[in-house]
Amino acid sequence: MDASTDPTPYTRTRSNFWLRSGLLAAFAISLISIWPQMGLWIHRGVEWNGTFSVAYFDELIYASYINGLIEGRPLRSDPLIESSPGNVQPESLFSIQFVQPLLISGFARACGLSADTVFIILTPLTAFLTSLSLFYLLRSLTGDPRFATAGSFFVLCFGTLAAWCGKLISLLHIGGYVSGFLFLRRFQPGLTLAFFFAFSVLIWIALTRDGKRGLLASYSAGLFFTLLVFSYFYMWTAAAGWLFIVILLWMFFRPEGWQRSMMRTLPVVVIGAAALFIYALALSTIVETSYSAHVFEYTHAPDLIRFPLVISLAAIVMIWLSVKKRRVNWSDPLTLFTLSFSILPFLLFNQQVVTGRSLQPFHYQWFNGNYVALLALLLAVFALYRGAELLNQRHLVYHRLRQKFLQFCPSKWAARGHANSVHRPKAE
Repeated sequence: MDASTDPTPYTRTRSNFWLRSGLLAAFAISLISIWPQMGLWIHRGVEWNGTFSVAYFDELIYASYINGLIEGRPLRSDPLIESSPGNVQPESLFSIQFVQPLLISGFARACGLSADTVFIILTPLTAFLTSLSLFYLLRSLTGDPRFATAGSFFVLCFGTLAAWCGKLISLLHIGGYVSGFLFLRRFQPGLTLAFFFAFSVLIWIALTRDGKRGLLASYSAGLFFTLLVFSYFYMWTAAAGWLFIVILLWMFFRPEGWQRSMMRTLPVVVIGAAALFIYALALSTIVETSYSAHVFEYTHAPDLIRFPLVISLAAIVMIWLSVKKRRVNWSDPLTLFTLSFSILPFLLFNQQVVTGRSLQPFHYQWFNGNYVALLALLLAVFALYRGAELLNQRHLVYHRLRQKFLQFCPSKWAARGHANSVHRPKAE
């Protein structure tokens, strides 16, 4: 792999330092995430009765479903529908998105925990894994563990504000009625944001690394996409849209190696298509009440008034200015990935212009588009800073060489001129 395709040719760090930085960031985010539960313990004292803090009303429904799985009820059991013991229920949104319920209930049954206890543990665990996957994504893209540590805090802590929610927005009465870390809603989205960041890391490795590592990352990305398909609708659709944008940008700005890029993304597409085929078969038998809970809106109108779009637009402008000032170039993998994250929110909120169907797009604003927009802005700032740093280094090298040249060359020229004046024959 040449220097032009090396994703981090400008950073050299100790191998164990980045791991300590990532664990430190993940542990800090986990401590912040359990503050609501600690407030419940402090307020209720010994009368907290083993309950978990609730930030969203639908967490109680999810807890009821997990409790049924822990007690041995089938996966297709729906906490919103009563059924006779011998009656087999059809597929529902709970049974189709089965990855997280099976992981949570399996962990609870193996450890002998109740649904309340496992929901308490789920919050810091989700915060830890999401922060760690985001840190590794930033570290892989930038090669700077310090920047990745600060970036993890920035994206996860300001994600609620980027969704135009939170205490500040509520106090100003300009929108938003939820607060806290939005990605920590149990169990949706739960771990799926960590899956999304891990999927992004694997696509990066597949496109920028040669040999077995890149090929293994491609197959692993397909498996993570499968986890997303059977985990959360709003996360796998975002992952599919982002991969589509990455492929288009890679083919347009790096056309010299488009065959290699297609071969690297082919396993992801094949595995993902197989997962979506199975998902579509299960979706065709879904119970009608599940559809009534998720209302389709039939429209072709664009949706351009959302705060994540403002942040993404700022990131795109910064990338354009960086390219215009020749601090970065369009073919740089970091630039392409930053641009792909910047474009994704526009696709999520405006896909109905083509499809004619919109399905509660505020989920994208709360659980994906806000974090992706902040990630794009962060990477755009880093690309601008890195470009300025490299430009200053080039200017510094140029000035040093020029000074040495001016110090060395006049004496040489003088000696050469003196020699020519001595041996040059006189004109008659």
